[in-house]
Formats: sequence, structure tokens, C-alpha cells
Amino acid sequence: MSPVRKGVGCIALAAVVAGLGLTSAAGASSSDRAITRVLPLAGASTSSTVSALPLGSVLIYSNLGAGNNYNSGIGWTVSESGSPPGFFRVATSFVPSSGAQVTQIDLALGHVSGTNNATIRLAQDNGAGLPGAILGTFSVFLQPTFGTCCTLTTVHTNLIPVGAGHKYWVIATAGPNGTNNTWDAWNFNTTGVTSTTASDGGSGFVVQVGDPSGAFDVIGCAKLCKVQ
Repeated sequence: MSPVRKGVGCIALAAVVAGLGLTSAAGASSSDRAITRVLPLAGASTSSTVSALPLGSVLIYSNLGAGNNYNSGIGWTVSESGSPPGFFRVATSFVPSSGAQVTQIDLALGHVSGTNNATIRLAQDNGAGLPGAILGTFSVFLQPTFGTCCTLTTVHTNLIPVGAGHKYWVIATAGPNGTNNTWDAWNFNTTGVTSTTASDGGSGFVVQVGDPSGAFDVIGCAKLCKVQ
């Protein structure tokens, strides 16, 4: 079933429209899904910021386009409970083709309004196709403005081992901060990749279907390595 998008108005600062009440996976509450859209911005940057792969690193996973390209006009809502959309967090899965140790995660997380900070987590799968045990938690600040491309939000993870053929999750959560008003968006990829996405509108993660996954990559080193 095609998503039913319900516009809830525009924010003049960024000309942003939030789509709420979307249809979701069978049996899931519509409150567990939200998409943020941005109308075209005059003078919006379209330049690419290309991050070279660190020396000695391997690309464990990526759905980014050339030049770190992603869809700057639409993304999964990532927001705190006091923001206009209410609480939403989003997780996207990936499966390494070989054993490695994660050292870096880059994701297309843009800032819409409120305090500009978020929390990124790397998690195992719980065995039932949803995020499980947390392997690492990382704070990020000053994300690029949603609606521009192609600067990525980067976290450095030290060394976190991942196994070949196993599913893992990158989770984006807004905040935390004292204002409880952060509204971010995890921009869709432009490569057509539809890795499993799960969103949580306050009642637990629910797998979503029918829309692209958030744009990101996972970088690391061979199974036996050390941080230089």
C-alpha cells in the first residue's frame, strides 16, 4: 500500500513539511511512522563533500551515492517528544559481507529545528529482525541543515567487531538535551537501496516497508587491526 502522507504545515525557517500518520507495516500503529519533507530552498547548497576512506580502512557497508550523494528533500523523522512531530527514532540495518571492526559511521542526518544534537547507536539484531543489544552509543552535534547536500554526520566508534552475514543496526535518536525540542531527519538514499528500516513512535520499533532507507556508510578495518 502506498504511504498516505498528511501534511501538517510549513515552518518558515526551513520550509519543512512533516508527513505524519503514514500507513505502516501490517498491524503497526500509524503513530510509529513519520517522514519529514523539505520544499526546495532558494540557494540551497548542492555541492558534495567527499570523505576519502581513511588509510588502511575498508568499506563495510554503504548506500551513499557518488560524492556522498543522498536525497536532501525527504527523510525519516528523528525527533524528541517536545518537537512538532513528537517522538520518533529510526534504525536502519546492514549486513557485513566479511568480519571486520567498525571504526566510523557516516550518516545523512540533517537538522530541522530545536537544539542541534543527536545520539547514534550501533546495535546487534535481536534475532527477530529488530534492533537488539547496543554495541556502542555516540553523541553528535551541529548536524548540517536538512534540505542541503552532501555533508555527512560522522561518529568515530573505536573498534567494534561485526561478523560476516549477521545483521546490525544503526539507530538515530534526537537529543537528549534540556529543551526536548530537537527535530532532525535522516535523509533517504538515492541508490534505490531498501535495507530494512525500523521506526519507533514511542511504542517500540516497527519494521517499515515501501520507502528507501536512510543514507549512511559503515567504515572499519580488517578483523585483526588496531587503532593507529
